Amino acid sequence: MQGIIDHKSEAPRMTNIDWLTVEQAAAEAQVSTKTIRRWYRSGRLQADRLSPRVIRIRRCELAAMVERVA
Repeated sequence: MQGIIDHKSEAPRMTNIDWLTVEQAAAEAQVSTKTIRRWYRSGRLQADRLSPRVIRIRRCELAAMVERVA
């Protein structure tokens, strides 16, 4: 049936590829986890705090930060 859109299949999906742990972000940026946490606390790196001990960083935000530092 042409013209019918299945909105369920059109919904955006979050993938693990887009979100990084602090450890993954540090490895990708070739810096320490301490540096990633410092960038986050200072506001230089945007991230999402899911709980008091869990932070997730968007890959695009990390790339932008690394570009600014380089």
